[in-house]
Amino acid sequence: MKKYISIHLLMVLVIISCNRIDPDQKKIEDKVHNLYAMKESIYEVAVDTSLFSRNLFEELNNLKRVRKMDEERIRKSEHPTDKPIMIEGSIFSSLIDGYSEYSIKEISIKDFYAEVMVEFIYPSDPVEKWQDKVILVNEKGWKIDDVIFSLEMTKDKNLKERIKSVN
Repeated sequence: MKKYISIHLLMVLVIISCNRIDPDQKKIEDKVHNLYAMKESIYEVAVDTSLFSRNLFEELNNLKRVRKMDEERIRKSEHPTDKPIMIEGSIFSSLIDGYSEYSIKEISIKDFYAEVMVEFIYPSDPVEKWQDKVILVNEKGWKIDDVIFSLEMTKDKNLKERIKSVN
């Protein structure tokens, strides 16, 4: 009887330990959810230092500066109704039209680097479905450093390349 109880107890402990979520994994999930919960244009909000790596933070702020300088240039030009240089649409996903829903499919963590596969759905006819890979680095906490786009959905290889095409 004791042997039977011990085996069952051991099995319960194994099941419980297998279902535990790594604390880093939870933090990474939260960062990705925060990124894709942003409904405002990156041009309209302050860039969040707790969400983005130093490198990406600087690139996003530079993107905003370029737009602001171009707005000034246009305002003083002969064509004050022209549109400034900017990335339109969903900047953080492959499809510029955005997405209606997303889900995290896989998280892999190696030392100070993590990759998160995110699946997106856009309600067109037929429905568009794709996966992007969010890259995070640990800079005193997990921060988003890049997004690798699905080449079936965009010509941009990744977020940093998309930003540089405008800067």
